[in-house]
Amino acid sequence: MCAMWDKQTVLMPVELRFIHRVAEFLEDLREGRQPAEGDSEGEVQVESVMVPDQGMWTQVMIENLVENLPYTGVQALFDLCAQSPQTWVLKADAEVMQGITAVQLRNELAALSKLIRRLFSLEPYWPVEVKKERGSYYYRMNGRVAAWWSDASGMD
Repeated sequence: MCAMWDKQTVLMPVELRFIHRVAEFLEDLREGRQPAEGDSEGEVQVESVMVPDQGMWTQVMIENLVENLPYTGVQALFDLCAQSPQTWVLKADAEVMQGITAVQLRNELAALSKLIRRLFSLEPYWPVEVKKERGSYYYRMNGRVAAWWSDASGMD
């Protein structure tokens, strides 16, 4: 039996759209932090950012991703994006910076999708926008997500 599941544990249906809020609330409680205050209707207000064509991200999700990210190429790419928020960053720049091949970073990005699925139980989406232009891939990070990324990865 998992240590989390004991006689004091209950199963409760939670709509998928609220799962991030519930997970953040439980994490706050387990770590002794005061959970985020609710609005007048009791709904917890958690700041989130919609990354176009990717999905919704919160600070807790970014912290969780950074903590569990073993891929140095992806880390370098996302660090570059965080250093220049709202600016398109060339994937090849991260490859050169990290001294890795395009194939290695492509494989790491594929593995990132699996990691995100495992961490968040969602279809994989990334905390960056992606575009392909003239055979090259570019990535861009929202300013708020970039601040969360920088804080979580100790870039400040």
